[in-house]
Amino acid sequence: MDLNGNGQWDDPDGFYDQGGERRQYYQNRHSTLWTLKFDLTSQLRKEHAIKTGVVLEYNKLSYADIRYPYYRYNGAIQDNGLWPEHGIFRTFYVREPTRGALYMADQLEYGTMIAKLGLRYDFYIQSKDIFQPGIDQELNEVQIVTGEKVVRGRNKISPRLGVSYPITDVAKVYFNYGHYYQLPEFQFMYARGTQGSSALRLIGNFNLDFQKTVSYELGIQYAISDLYRLDLSGFYKDIYGLLNTRSVSRGTYGTSYYKNDDYGRSRGLEVQLDKTYGNYVSGYVNYQYGFAYGKNSAEVSNYYAQAVGGAERIPLQEYPLDWDIRHQITLNTDVRINKGDHPYLFGLRMPDNWGINILWQYRTGYPFTPTKDFPGEYIYLVGSQDPPTNSKRMPANSKVDLRFNKDFSVWKLNYTFSVWVNNVFNKRNVIDVYRNTGRPDTQQNLFGIIMPGDEIDKTPLNYEYGRNIRVGLSMQF
Repeated sequence: MDLNGNGQWDDPDGFYDQGGERRQYYQNRHSTLWTLKFDLTSQLRKEHAIKTGVVLEYNKLSYADIRYPYYRYNGAIQDNGLWPEHGIFRTFYVREPTRGALYMADQLEYGTMIAKLGLRYDFYIQSKDIFQPGIDQELNEVQIVTGEKVVRGRNKISPRLGVSYPITDVAKVYFNYGHYYQLPEFQFMYARGTQGSSALRLIGNFNLDFQKTVSYELGIQYAISDLYRLDLSGFYKDIYGLLNTRSVSRGTYGTSYYKNDDYGRSRGLEVQLDKTYGNYVSGYVNYQYGFAYGKNSAEVSNYYAQAVGGAERIPLQEYPLDWDIRHQITLNTDVRINKGDHPYLFGLRMPDNWGINILWQYRTGYPFTPTKDFPGEYIYLVGSQDPPTNSKRMPANSKVDLRFNKDFSVWKLNYTFSVWVNNVFNKRNVIDVYRNTGRPDTQQNLFGIIMPGDEIDKTPLNYEYGRNIRVGLSMQF
C-alpha cells in the first residue's frame, strides 16, 4: 500500500490492517456523446406514409479502473494511468467509437387493414486509436487469444413488420415481427490486458458483434364499451449473441475473453383492461405471465464458474435467468380534475386543477440457487452433484406508489406542486436471500441449524428501498 502518500507502492509490514477491504476499487468514468439525427415523413399517397431517417453517434469514452488496489501491480503491460504500481486489474483508456443507423418505414392503409413495413441498417465503426502503433502489444494479444483479426466495424440489416386488421366493428387482431440489434457495452470491448501475474486474466474483445433479438407478438383488442377496452396478447423472443466469456490456454496460464456465445429466450402472455378518461377517472389493470430462460445470467458467468470449479462448472443446460418473474399484476388508477371543474364529494366542494395517480404492483419472487445444505436439498442430490441453478424462489413482492400534483397560477406564472411517495406502506420487499436458508434475515449456524439472525445477518442489501417521499415545485414560463 501507499504508506506515505507519495503515489508509490510501499511494502506492507506483513500484518492485515483492520478497516481495509481487499475488494475495494477505484473507478472514474467519463463519456461524451455527440448525436446527429434527421427524420423525414412524407404522405406519398393516401395509402402510403413514408418515414425515413438517420442517426449518427460519436462517442468519446474515458475509463479508469483499478481493482484490488492494495496489491502491487506486476503485469507485463504498462499503462499511463494513475498510481501505476497499484492493483491487480488495471484498465485505463480513451476510445472514440462511432455508431449509427439508417431506417425507413412505410405505413400502408388498404381498406380497414393497416400494415407497417420497415427496414433498419445499423453500423458501428471501431475506435481508430486501437490500430495505432502504441497499442500493438495488446492488439496482438487479442488477435492471438481470440484467433480472429480485429475488424474495423460491424453492420446489420433488420426487417420489421406490423399488421392490424379489424375482425368486427369492435375487435381487431394485430401481429408484430421484427429483428432488433443492440451493441454490447463498450467496456466489454476495451477491457485491457494490464493485469498482474496473479490475476485470472480477463480481457476485452475488440471483435464483439451486435446482440440480436427476434421478436413475435400476436394479439387481439376488443372494445367492451366507449370507456373500456380489453387487450390480450402473447409474445415470443429469442436473443442471440449474448455475452459470456471463453477461456483459452496459453503456456502455463489461461486467458478469458468476452464472446457473443450465449442464447436466451422469453415467452409470455399479457392481459390488460384499459379504462379511458371518464367521470374523472382513468386507469388499467394488467396481468403478465412469462418466463426467461438461458444458460447464463451475466456476462462473466463462465469466468467465475471456471474460477471456483474449473470448466466442468460451466452450465450446459438452460435455466431460469436471474430476472425471471412468472406472474405480475399491475393496477393503475388516475384521477384528474380539470381547471374550472369543482366536483362534490360527500357534499363538499373540491378544488380544481389537480390529479392523483396510484400504482399497485405485485410480482412473484426472483429465482436463486440454493446451497447443498439448503433444508431438504440433499434428498435430490447424488454424490458431488450441485443443486440446479435458480431452482428456488424468493418471496413475492408488492408495493404501492402514489403521485399527486396541483397546478396553480401566481402573477401570471404557472406552477405545479408535486408529491411523489414510493412504497407508500414501507413494505420490506426481498430482493436477495441467503442461499442456505432462502431467507433474507438469517443463515445457518455452524451446526447447520437455522437460528434467528443477528444484526449482521439482517443486511439492508437484501431488501428493496423503503418508503421514499419527494416534494417538488416547478414553474412554467
